[in-house]
Amino acid sequence: MLDIRKYLPEDQLALVFKKYEVAFDESHEQRVHSYATSLFHALIQDKQWADEKLALLQYCAYLHDIGHFIHENKHDKHTKYLIAHDHVFDCVPDRLRSMLAIIAGGHRKSISNKIREHTKDEQYIILQLAGILRIADAIDYTRESNIRIEDMYMDNHQFCIHLCGYPSPTVIKRISEKSALFREIFQSEIRVVF
Repeated sequence: MLDIRKYLPEDQLALVFKKYEVAFDESHEQRVHSYATSLFHALIQDKQWADEKLALLQYCAYLHDIGHFIHENKHDKHTKYLIAHDHVFDCVPDRLRSMLAIIAGGHRKSISNKIREHTKDEQYIILQLAGILRIADAIDYTRESNIRIEDMYMDNHQFCIHLCGYPSPTVIKRISEKSALFREIFQSEIRVVF
Protein backbone atom coordinates (compact mmCIF):
# COMPACT_ATOMS: atom_id res chain seq x y z
CA MET A 1 0.00 0.00 0.00
CA LEU A 2 1.26 3.46 -0.89
CA ASP A 3 1.87 6.14 1.72
CA ILE A 4 -0.25 9.20 0.98
CA ARG A 5 2.18 11.46 2.86
CA LYS A 6 4.74 10.92 0.10
CA TYR A 7 2.39 12.31 -2.53
CA LEU A 8 0.40 14.93 -0.61
CA PRO A 9 2.67 16.48 2.03
CA GLU A 10 1.09 18.38 4.91
CA ASP A 11 2.09 21.79 3.51
CA GLN A 12 0.14 20.98 0.35
CA LEU A 13 -2.75 19.74 2.49
CA ALA A 14 -2.79 23.18 4.13
CA LEU A 15 -3.37 24.68 0.67
CA VAL A 16 -6.38 22.39 0.25
CA PHE A 17 -7.79 23.68 3.55
CA LYS A 18 -7.32 27.26 2.41
CA LYS A 19 -8.88 26.59 -1.00
CA TYR A 20 -11.97 24.96 0.51
CA GLU A 21 -12.21 27.36 3.47
CA VAL A 22 -11.64 24.72 6.13
CA ALA A 23 -10.96 26.23 9.54
CA PHE A 24 -8.24 24.06 11.00
CA ASP A 25 -7.17 25.13 14.49
CA GLU A 26 -9.27 23.43 17.18
CA SER A 27 -11.74 22.46 14.50
CA HIS A 28 -14.11 19.63 13.82
CA GLU A 29 -11.53 18.17 11.45
CA GLN A 30 -8.88 18.13 14.20
CA ARG A 31 -11.22 16.41 16.64
CA VAL A 32 -12.34 13.82 14.07
CA HIS A 33 -8.65 13.22 13.27
CA SER A 34 -7.94 12.66 16.97
CA TYR A 35 -10.92 10.36 17.53
CA ALA A 36 -10.20 8.38 14.35
CA THR A 37 -6.56 7.93 15.36
CA SER A 38 -7.58 6.62 18.80
CA LEU A 39 -10.16 4.26 17.31
CA PHE A 40 -7.64 2.98 14.75
CA HIS A 41 -5.08 2.13 17.44
CA ALA A 42 -7.72 0.30 19.47
CA LEU A 43 -9.15 -1.66 16.54
CA ILE A 44 -6.50 -2.44 13.94
CA GLN A 45 -4.43 -5.37 15.12
CA ASP A 46 -2.89 -6.22 11.74
CA LYS A 47 0.42 -4.37 11.65
CA GLN A 48 0.92 -4.83 7.90
CA TRP A 49 0.74 -1.37 6.34
CA ALA A 50 -0.49 0.06 9.66
CA ASP A 51 1.35 3.38 9.25
CA GLU A 52 0.06 3.79 5.70
CA LYS A 53 -3.51 2.91 6.69
CA LEU A 54 -3.41 5.32 9.62
CA ALA A 55 -2.05 8.14 7.44
CA LEU A 56 -4.82 7.55 4.90
CA LEU A 57 -7.45 7.59 7.66
CA GLN A 58 -6.00 10.79 9.10
CA TYR A 59 -6.06 12.53 5.71
CA CYS A 60 -9.66 11.41 5.24
CA ALA A 61 -10.52 12.86 8.65
CA TYR A 62 -9.03 16.19 7.62
CA LEU A 63 -10.75 16.19 4.21
CA HIS A 64 -14.12 14.57 4.88
CA ASP A 65 -16.09 17.83 4.98
CA ILE A 66 -14.51 19.78 2.11
CA GLY A 67 -17.71 19.15 0.16
CA HIS A 68 -19.37 21.85 2.31
CA PHE A 69 -17.55 24.28 0.01
CA ILE A 70 -20.00 23.32 -2.74
CA HIS A 71 -23.11 22.82 -0.61
CA GLU A 72 -24.09 21.45 2.79
CA ASN A 73 -26.65 19.09 1.26
CA LYS A 74 -24.93 15.95 0.03
CA HIS A 75 -21.57 17.36 1.09
CA ASP A 76 -20.25 13.80 1.36
CA LYS A 77 -20.83 13.29 -2.37
CA HIS A 78 -19.22 16.67 -3.08
CA THR A 79 -16.20 15.64 -0.99
CA LYS A 80 -15.78 12.49 -3.06
CA TYR A 81 -16.12 14.48 -6.28
CA LEU A 82 -13.60 17.14 -5.27
CA ILE A 83 -10.97 14.60 -4.26
CA ALA A 84 -11.54 12.59 -7.44
CA HIS A 85 -11.45 15.58 -9.81
CA ASP A 86 -9.62 18.58 -8.32
CA HIS A 87 -6.16 19.02 -9.84
CA VAL A 88 -4.66 19.64 -6.40
CA PHE A 89 -4.93 15.86 -5.89
CA ASP A 90 -3.29 14.97 -9.23
CA CYS A 91 -0.04 14.21 -7.37
CA VAL A 92 -1.70 11.22 -5.68
CA PRO A 93 -1.59 7.93 -7.64
CA ASP A 94 -4.99 6.97 -9.06
CA ARG A 95 -5.76 3.96 -6.84
CA LEU A 96 -4.73 5.77 -3.67
CA ARG A 97 -6.66 8.87 -4.75
CA SER A 98 -9.72 6.71 -5.34
CA MET A 99 -9.38 5.18 -1.86
CA LEU A 100 -9.07 8.68 -0.36
CA ALA A 101 -12.19 9.84 -2.22
CA ILE A 102 -14.25 6.76 -1.34
CA ILE A 103 -13.36 6.81 2.37
CA ALA A 104 -13.69 10.58 2.89
CA GLY A 105 -16.82 10.70 0.74
CA GLY A 106 -18.26 7.64 2.51
CA HIS A 107 -18.26 9.20 5.96
CA ARG A 108 -22.03 9.66 6.06
CA LYS A 109 -24.24 7.17 4.29
CA SER A 110 -23.06 5.11 1.36
CA ILE A 111 -19.84 3.79 -0.05
CA SER A 112 -19.23 4.60 -3.71
CA ASN A 113 -19.64 1.84 -6.28
CA LYS A 114 -16.08 2.73 -7.34
CA ILE A 115 -14.99 0.41 -4.54
CA ARG A 116 -15.53 -2.47 -6.99
CA GLU A 117 -12.55 -1.23 -8.99
CA HIS A 118 -10.26 -2.10 -6.07
CA THR A 119 -8.75 -5.41 -5.02
CA LYS A 120 -10.41 -7.37 -2.21
CA ASP A 121 -7.65 -6.27 0.18
CA GLU A 122 -8.12 -2.62 -0.78
CA GLN A 123 -11.90 -2.95 -0.43
CA TYR A 124 -11.47 -4.30 3.09
CA ILE A 125 -9.14 -1.42 4.01
CA ILE A 126 -11.61 1.10 2.56
CA LEU A 127 -14.49 -0.38 4.56
CA GLN A 128 -12.45 -0.55 7.79
CA LEU A 129 -11.32 3.05 7.53
CA ALA A 130 -14.74 4.36 6.44
CA GLY A 131 -16.34 2.55 9.40
CA ILE A 132 -13.87 4.16 11.80
CA LEU A 133 -14.28 7.59 10.19
CA ARG A 134 -18.07 7.43 10.53
CA ILE A 135 -17.82 6.78 14.27
CA ALA A 136 -15.18 9.48 14.78
CA ASP A 137 -17.37 11.97 12.91
CA ALA A 138 -20.43 10.94 14.95
CA ILE A 139 -18.59 11.51 18.24
CA ASP A 140 -18.08 15.14 17.19
CA TYR A 141 -21.55 15.51 15.67
CA THR A 142 -22.50 18.47 17.90
CA ARG A 143 -19.11 20.15 17.28
CA GLU A 144 -18.58 20.54 21.02
CA SER A 145 -14.94 20.38 22.00
CA ASN A 146 -15.70 19.15 25.53
CA ILE A 147 -15.97 15.46 24.58
CA ARG A 148 -12.98 13.15 24.68
CA ILE A 149 -12.39 9.43 24.50
CA GLU A 150 -11.25 8.18 27.89
CA ASP A 151 -10.92 4.48 27.03
CA MET A 152 -11.91 1.82 24.49
CA TYR A 153 -12.10 -1.92 24.94
CA MET A 154 -13.80 -5.08 23.69
CA ASP A 155 -16.30 -6.67 26.05
CA ASN A 156 -18.15 -9.77 24.86
CA HIS A 157 -18.47 -8.76 21.17
CA GLN A 158 -19.15 -5.16 22.08
CA PHE A 159 -16.69 -2.39 21.38
CA CYS A 160 -17.04 -0.05 24.34
CA ILE A 161 -16.16 3.61 23.95
CA HIS A 162 -15.86 5.46 27.24
CA LEU A 163 -16.53 9.14 26.60
CA CYS A 164 -15.75 11.92 29.06
CA GLY A 165 -17.20 15.39 29.00
CA TYR A 166 -20.82 16.04 28.24
CA PRO A 167 -21.89 13.91 25.28
CA SER A 168 -25.49 14.75 24.46
CA PRO A 169 -28.16 12.17 23.66
CA THR A 170 -27.83 13.45 20.07
CA VAL A 171 -24.23 12.20 19.94
CA ILE A 172 -25.20 8.78 21.29
CA LYS A 173 -28.02 8.55 18.72
CA ARG A 174 -25.69 9.63 15.92
CA ILE A 175 -23.10 6.99 16.84
CA SER A 176 -25.83 4.36 16.74
CA GLU A 177 -27.10 5.60 13.36
CA LYS A 178 -23.64 5.55 11.80
CA SER A 179 -22.48 2.22 13.23
CA ALA A 180 -23.88 -0.25 10.66
CA LEU A 181 -20.70 -0.42 8.57
CA PHE A 182 -18.60 -0.63 11.74
CA ARG A 183 -20.71 -3.57 13.01
CA GLU A 184 -20.38 -5.36 9.68
CA ILE A 185 -16.61 -4.93 9.35
CA PHE A 186 -15.52 -5.34 12.97
CA GLN A 187 -18.20 -7.90 13.91
CA SER A 188 -19.13 -6.04 17.08
CA GLU A 189 -21.72 -3.66 18.41
CA ILE A 190 -20.72 -0.27 19.75
CA ARG A 191 -21.59 0.59 23.32
CA VAL A 192 -21.00 4.11 24.57
CA VAL A 193 -20.28 4.41 28.29
CA PHE A 194 -19.74 7.46 30.49
